[in-house]
Amino acid sequence: MNKLLQVLLISSGIFIVTVTAQINLALEGRVSQHTTLTVNEVSYSADKAIKGPASTNWDNGCSSTATGQRTAWWGIILPKLAFISDIKIWYRSGKGSTMDGFRLYFTNDSDVDGDKVLCYKESERDVPGVTQEITCNILARRFYFFNRRHDTTALVELCYIEIYGCWRGFWGADCTQSCPVECVNHDCYPGNGSCVWGCDLNRCFHGTCDNDSGVCTRGCKNGRAGRYCNHYNLAINGIAKQNPTDQSFPARRSIDGDILTCISLVSTDSYLQVDTGFLSVVTFVYISLHNLKSYVGNFTLRCSNTTDYLTDGKVIHTGEHINKNIQVFGICKYIIYIPSILDGISRIDLCEIEIVGCPFGKYGDDCELSCSKNCAGPCDLVTGNCMFGCFDGWIGVHCKQGCDLGFYGSQCLRNCSTRCLSKPCNHVTGECHGGCQKGWTGFNCTTECESGKFGWNCLETCDGCKANACDHINGICSDTSGCKPGFLFGIYCNKTCEDWHFGRNCSKTCNCRYQPCEKSSGKCSTEGCQRGWHGDSCDEECNPGHFGFSCIGFCKGCYNTSCDIYEGNCTYGCVEGYSGPICSVQEFQEQPQTDPGPAIAGGISAVIIVILLVVVGIIIYRRRLRSIQKRYANDKKHIQSNENPYMNQERNDEYVNVGCVANATDFTVSVHERASRMSDAIPIEDDVEDEGNVYNNVPSKISIVEYKIAIGDLKHVIEEKQKNESFKEEYEILPKGLIHPHMEGSKDENKIKNRFLTTWPYDHSRVVLVGNTKHDYINASYIDSYDKEKAYIASQGPQKNTVRDFWHMVWQEKTGKIVMVTQLQEERRRKCEQYWPQEINRPMVVDQYKLTMREETIYTIYVYRLLVLQNKKNQKERRVHHFHFTQWPDHGVPDSIKLVHFYRKVKHENRDQSGPMVVHCSAGVGRTGTFIAIDAFYEHGKKAGYVDVMNYVQMMRKDRMNMIQTHEQYKAVFDALLELFTVPETAIQKNNFCVPIEKQENRTLPKNQTMYKEEFQRLQSMRPLYSAKEYTAASSKENTSKNSQKNVLAHDQYRPYLISYGINRNDYINAVIISGFSADSKFFVTQYPLLETVVDFWTMIYDHRSEIIVLLDPVNEDAPLWLEKKEMLEFDNFSIYQEREKTIDELHFILNHKRKRSISVFTVDDWTINSDVPPSPECMLDLIQHVVNCWEKQKCPITVVCRDGCRKSGLFVALRLVLEKLQIDDEVDIFQVVRTIQIRRPEFILEYDQYEYCYKCIKVLLEKDSQDTLYANA
Repeated sequence: MNKLLQVLLISSGIFIVTVTAQINLALEGRVSQHTTLTVNEVSYSADKAIKGPASTNWDNGCSSTATGQRTAWWGIILPKLAFISDIKIWYRSGKGSTMDGFRLYFTNDSDVDGDKVLCYKESERDVPGVTQEITCNILARRFYFFNRRHDTTALVELCYIEIYGCWRGFWGADCTQSCPVECVNHDCYPGNGSCVWGCDLNRCFHGTCDNDSGVCTRGCKNGRAGRYCNHYNLAINGIAKQNPTDQSFPARRSIDGDILTCISLVSTDSYLQVDTGFLSVVTFVYISLHNLKSYVGNFTLRCSNTTDYLTDGKVIHTGEHINKNIQVFGICKYIIYIPSILDGISRIDLCEIEIVGCPFGKYGDDCELSCSKNCAGPCDLVTGNCMFGCFDGWIGVHCKQGCDLGFYGSQCLRNCSTRCLSKPCNHVTGECHGGCQKGWTGFNCTTECESGKFGWNCLETCDGCKANACDHINGICSDTSGCKPGFLFGIYCNKTCEDWHFGRNCSKTCNCRYQPCEKSSGKCSTEGCQRGWHGDSCDEECNPGHFGFSCIGFCKGCYNTSCDIYEGNCTYGCVEGYSGPICSVQEFQEQPQTDPGPAIAGGISAVIIVILLVVVGIIIYRRRLRSIQKRYANDKKHIQSNENPYMNQERNDEYVNVGCVANATDFTVSVHERASRMSDAIPIEDDVEDEGNVYNNVPSKISIVEYKIAIGDLKHVIEEKQKNESFKEEYEILPKGLIHPHMEGSKDENKIKNRFLTTWPYDHSRVVLVGNTKHDYINASYIDSYDKEKAYIASQGPQKNTVRDFWHMVWQEKTGKIVMVTQLQEERRRKCEQYWPQEINRPMVVDQYKLTMREETIYTIYVYRLLVLQNKKNQKERRVHHFHFTQWPDHGVPDSIKLVHFYRKVKHENRDQSGPMVVHCSAGVGRTGTFIAIDAFYEHGKKAGYVDVMNYVQMMRKDRMNMIQTHEQYKAVFDALLELFTVPETAIQKNNFCVPIEKQENRTLPKNQTMYKEEFQRLQSMRPLYSAKEYTAASSKENTSKNSQKNVLAHDQYRPYLISYGINRNDYINAVIISGFSADSKFFVTQYPLLETVVDFWTMIYDHRSEIIVLLDPVNEDAPLWLEKKEMLEFDNFSIYQEREKTIDELHFILNHKRKRSISVFTVDDWTINSDVPPSPECMLDLIQHVVNCWEKQKCPITVVCRDGCRKSGLFVALRLVLEKLQIDDEVDIFQVVRTIQIRRPEFILEYDQYEYCYKCIKVLLEKDSQDTLYANA
């Protein structure tokens, strides 16, 4: 049993303790009694004795033990130790006899019969009174009212009891004052606060103190102040200065800590100044005088920040001298003591001045703690509470809590602007960090866009609106009656005139010579006009008799000076004396005759040469039109430049096309002039997907050598070509631009059907529409495969005005499959018009065809649609399979894994029609050519055993210009072929998964011959091997120490960049980004932070709005990411604290930086640190389930962390992606998912056990008959 601390009243003359009632401790205790009396179902339980009222009346409710007992007691257990001073008892009236001989015991023992200390024993001869007030100065937790009889009449009947005192360590009338710290064990009497066991000498000067009061009688040790030396003394390291000076009584004595060394000064203006050394918060001053009784009058204390206390000093106290702490408040560096002046004399007899407080911004017993930086002034020196509130954006007693979401400013009373784009605003300033909603700007998005601007951040201008006036949100012009000159009419007036057009609604046409005219005024540059035009805007035809550029030519040799305005050709012939096409040759008088032989011979030779050239040209051209097999039987082909009928030749300083000289006048009108005749509604894009001049001809005399590649050599060839950039060099050899006649596409009535002005089909290979159609033109071309003519149709994406033609073509050509490799809109630009119905089973009528969508299934990388096309005239129906690839990036090419997966889905579907497959993108050349080439090569390669990419691209470009448009697309063909020829189909339909897997598991073959092993070995052989130049950031000198493993680094192309990194940091963290299959799915995979990279970790979490963390390894104690519950981790403007603990495996934190973020952290305890896989599939599946449930609410990136950033993280991400794909595609493809993530970090899934574990997890999942599993109905 703990020894009771019993304090007896000492009344022998040394010291008398005066005890006064404090608080009733019984109200907080837990009561019990020996037995309980019950009469007529009424229980007289022990708690009635503390409920009241204070009465002896039995009817008011009393406690009572049962009768017939030899022993009876009532007891109470207090929640903690207390110093008990008085006990008041109200016993049952008229039953005083049952109290006879009662005892009061105190104990700390849990056993009633254990060791007890007797406080009181009733021993009066008469019957005791039923009300008693008993003094017991004792420290205890348990109290018992005890009675015992020799017979069975023992009984305790308490109607009310009060137990007065204070909790240990406190005293005073309401027990709110702390016992002096100098008291031993911090124990003092509750009545007057004097020490029970004497004082603690550790802080008193020379260890001298009053044992009863705790007062340090000789002053305080170094650095302490106050009567009990329980405060920090600002004066101890200060500098004292006195007036007048006296070497016998140096000022230093007043702050040396010893109250027996004093100073004595007499003057007309005496004072003592103490310099604390720094700006401080002063709360008490304690002054020890030489003789308190001798002082008469008031003294003054001033607080100053300069030495001139009379000018600057603020009075913080005036009053008589007292022997106790003087409460003051001031924030200053100097404290000045000024005595009273009597009869013109001021006298100082002072032994010690102690200044209690802390340096500004500090608090605590020794001023060792820092106030919150968010305090608007000093903090309480004991509690650290901010005394004058918080700076804007902070609340709480310590000002460490940022405003709740949606509030900011002083006391967090101001609402964030409702026009912030992303919530919340900055909790301090109200600034909208994510920018403003459309139409608003300013620091906190409260200012409308200025006139003439609108939209996001007011960055868009409505320059085309009249007076630049438009709606500040959507940009609709205020005056919708028209637009400024130079803009097409519309509600936004945001479309400038096409080149060569100007004026109101772009209704006028200019014919400037080289550059388009200014679009508002129509003025041309100083270079003049096109042939046949003049004027400031070159919109006036030449006056009669004039022709040529800017009409500067004069047809003086023409009859009646009449000539065409373009070339100057005379309308009615030449006047006498002139000859030539434009009558520009002036005839001279006949000269003496010379021998005509040489001239005749030269003329005959020239005619023969021209005839030979024409014959050779015809022969070559006809050979080009032979069958595919004959044309390409020889793999060594030569592309000759004389095939181009548009080869430019110089003639009279002008350019015409060879072979078309007879019709040269048809080409004298400029391209721009002809384009100007098109309707204003022509949807021609300005981002033509070509490679320069549309008439960029075949390079002269370039020989295409043999480019056959055996299938077995494909991988090696690709690796070699990558080393020396051969892909780009080969691509540059290919013929570019328009190399065959294209007259139909350039006709005025057909231009409106071309999406791009520079992409036209060739006349010899274009699809000609027949039957009931107004025009036979569509921008689409037949493309041959190796084995079949017209195997494909390469088409531009339909426009509004060509949807009818497109479906006419599909019906006419008996097309069963359409492959679409573009989005309807990319980078805010329209790429293709939607030409299929909006909804399933809701028909769409296009001219004579009715189109119905029977199915639409959205997969991870493509959309499949089953369309039924009905000809309304004959009521016949055809099924068309529509495959829409949705993963072609805006710039570049898709990875081969996705492209091949899509291609296989297209090929897997059997078509119902025998016609060519239609493939289109936007222009119908780049992406379209890439897809067609992949199909043609794969089908040919399977039979021939080799591919010849260069040769086939030439074949395609013979029939449609610029098929395969970039060298990146050219390389993508190789990559896709390698994938097709070396990687078999690995996807397994969900419904068929378990059967083949069970067969694998039941086979008697060795483990290394299972499907899992074969796939894993193939993965190992295909794992990327990156060079050092791919890791420049990770390998830089400043970042190498941030990598926990020197062989697991962040690839430059796939790493996340830190944005809000601080001073002496940079944008690097050893992490990689992995995209998921759904729109919002993304992962950041990183190593467990080192001590120096913890700040980088939280910066990444904050910058990329990752609010879910999966922690797969135990916490690194050397670099904690957070502290224990209710503790805050602070660094570099970040603070992290635990908000709540939902489950043992899920934690919730608040991340504070520029704004507050709620972070969910998932952990797994069952997965040991040295194990490659968790103990069971259920372990991982349950973890993923919890994470996905959280992600469904947040839709934010998930950060996955393990010790090295690859071993455990790779397994988690792979399984999550497999399940995500399963949910969308209804198929399992573990092989391709692992390949995909190994591209980002090759160190993922290096162990066979992990790969096999993936299959086991999916099998367990699909075998479960559980409807509440996330993927059960995937």
